[in-house]
Amino acid sequence: MTLKRPVSRSDVFVRPEIVNFATHFNNPQALDRAMQGAKADIEYAETVRAYDERRWDDFLQHFFTAIHARYDIESPIARRFIRRKLTAISTLEAENEALRKQLKKRSKTLRQFAEEYYLMGNDCITDFQNNAAALRNYEKAIALYPDFEAAQQRLGDALDREGRHEEAQIHWDIAAKLRRRKKRKK
Repeated sequence: MTLKRPVSRSDVFVRPEIVNFATHFNNPQALDRAMQGAKADIEYAETVRAYDERRWDDFLQHFFTAIHARYDIESPIARRFIRRKLTAISTLEAENEALRKQLKKRSKTLRQFAEEYYLMGNDCITDFQNNAAALRNYEKAIALYPDFEAAQQRLGDALDREGRHEEAQIHWDIAAKLRRRKKRKK
């Protein structure tokens, strides 16, 4: 296809909407706002990722960068999101406290079992003169509750009666250390 004559300005019809679009499309301020918004979106996404991965330094860095790019934290969506994340922390704290209580209760139960083994060990010595059985009971008591000072002492005594003097000394030293620790707490 060839033209009979060159195209002139009067041959081109441009609608005002197209001129208006071209003016705004190439607007540097609008482009800067869009780029700043995109940067903020990326930083907020990285903030969430860092929070979920418990990388606290990265979380704070991305969060402050995002705020400086676009201040969104007072919007209803951001507030709802922040509230949800903070609620997760409260939930974890409550679970942690429940686990602490459970551990304390279990420790108390283990101590009671250890005391039973300790008493059985004492009975093995006094009633049956069976040092080997006493030794096993004291070992079980200590396995359940290592800070049981009396069981450590008696295990040392039982080991000494067996002629295992070096092992006995280890348990006597542990018992002495536990006694000193108990006195310091008082």
